Amino acid sequence: APAAESPPAAEAKAVAGNDTQPAPTVRGTQRVATAAQTGAAKPNTPFTLVGTVIALPGMLGKQLAYLADDTGGLQLYQYRGQFPPLGLGDTVEASGVLSSTRGEARLKLATADALRVVATGTAPAAPTTTAAALADQPNGTLVTVQGEVTAGDNTSFTLDDGSGEVQAALWYGADSAERPAVGDRTTVHGIVQRNDDGLR
Repeated sequence: APAAESPPAAEAKAVAGNDTQPAPTVRGTQRVATAAQTGAAKPNTPFTLVGTVIALPGMLGKQLAYLADDTGGLQLYQYRGQFPPLGLGDTVEASGVLSSTRGEARLKLATADALRVVATGTAPAAPTTTAAALADQPNGTLVTVQGEVTAGDNTSFTLDDGSGEVQAALWYGADSAERPAVGDRTTVHGIVQRNDDGLR
């Protein structure tokens, strides 16, 4: 996968003879990439990403978190659920190998040390969009959609905002009081996800 150019502030200088060249930003042997670049990469490709935490471990599963940058977002997976203390909006550096689950790319972290907090932050805003426009949103994007619930079960529901319908999955551990009923008008803050089940 192509590597992202290193930002000037993060560049180091490598001297070979009389030539001075910018050295790529790396962690170990893994070049810093963007979320979008992971989409075209092969499984088991090593990556390091720097981005903003948009979903904490335990929100969508105890083994999962989500990171986003300007190109989209990526699921972070740690088998034992071992993550360092995180806050929404924190800037983090994540190093791991690319894998996928049900057609969705994710970065597998070997240990909690594979995720490093670079700076603390505040919870990012989820811009309002429409069901029809979700198809143009990068995977892993944080969004808000408002509409009427037209169907649902214990794990998901369908939202119609007039431009179309979108499937919304309930957050991990949601109880019955948090499940909207058919006919309710509701606002959903969530992450755009594409997998073998389609777009939601």
